[in-house]
Amino acid sequence: MVKTDTVNGFAAGYDANFTAAVSTKLFMDYMFKSKRLKQIRHLLIPTVTYMYRPDFGEEQYGFWKQVTVDTLGTKQYYSIFQNSMFGGPQQGEQNTLNFNLNNNIEAKVRQKTDTGYTYVKKTILQNLSVSGFYNFAADSFNLSNINVSARNKLFKFFDLVGNAVFNPYVYDTLYKRDVARYQYNETGQLARFTSANVAVNASFSSNLVQAAKNARKPPNMTNGAERGAEKTIADDGPMQWSLNIFYNMNITQAYIGAKPKYVQSLNFSGDINVTKYWKIGATSGYDFTNKQLSYTSVNLYRDLKCWEARIDWVPFGFRKSYSLTINLKTSMLSDLKIPRQRQWFDNF
Repeated sequence: MVKTDTVNGFAAGYDANFTAAVSTKLFMDYMFKSKRLKQIRHLLIPTVTYMYRPDFGEEQYGFWKQVTVDTLGTKQYYSIFQNSMFGGPQQGEQNTLNFNLNNNIEAKVRQKTDTGYTYVKKTILQNLSVSGFYNFAADSFNLSNINVSARNKLFKFFDLVGNAVFNPYVYDTLYKRDVARYQYNETGQLARFTSANVAVNASFSSNLVQAAKNARKPPNMTNGAERGAEKTIADDGPMQWSLNIFYNMNITQAYIGAKPKYVQSLNFSGDINVTKYWKIGATSGYDFTNKQLSYTSVNLYRDLKCWEARIDWVPFGFRKSYSLTINLKTSMLSDLKIPRQRQWFDNF
């Protein structure tokens, strides 16, 4: 049993580190003689950051001390600030060199307009990033995992986001753990793939569709006063709708040659203004791994001028429930409500 003796007094703690960073931009242009494609520009931004922090757990700083915790002479470190409100400096030396490499690729293509031909910029790849660090203070496994992430937009509607993790060390299949040998020395590969995630998000709405239709129309040379009370796409009138779709896939692989594991899901949410005061929404999805529908809910909203009413219904699944709420719209009196509900735990 360890006896704790609290000593009252004044003690000051501090923390410090040294950081230096170097970054630059490299532009690489590729010219083409094609009538359609004129130029491709590759922007490369390498960044190197060095950070050093001494080990404030050493006894010379006085923040951490040793104490004997049993009759066998076992030693244990403790911080003199461990019971204080903010704590004190942490143990451990940090001596790392971080590296990051950002890439962006754009193209200049010819496009026909009403007045002739002009060159416009098209984004081929919004961002491709490679990052990692080397820890000089570690006694082994100095090099971190290599992280690769990318982002791009497809057809103006789809956002594509992906990231992957590569391990530079060999995996021992017998002991089922990483060993301190570089994969490059074993197989000639810089690193082995361990996991990845790919997500595709898309958003559609009545305003977006109407804006796309208007973009194809010839320009209207009249002004707003001449057109009179013409409705715009920003009008919050009836039959306004929105739809969001989310696809996600995770891939993991324990070691080279192992069978990859996939986890996929497709989720969506949307709503529609049936009238000026009625709105219907739904959220659902499909789990490809378990081959069943994911969490599903149906929501009905009614604007009652000073009041508002909501019906939230989860028709099936573990969280099967419903609730009906009528409350004042004023934020100060929103807690004044008339609830009627059946929670999911009432199913048991």
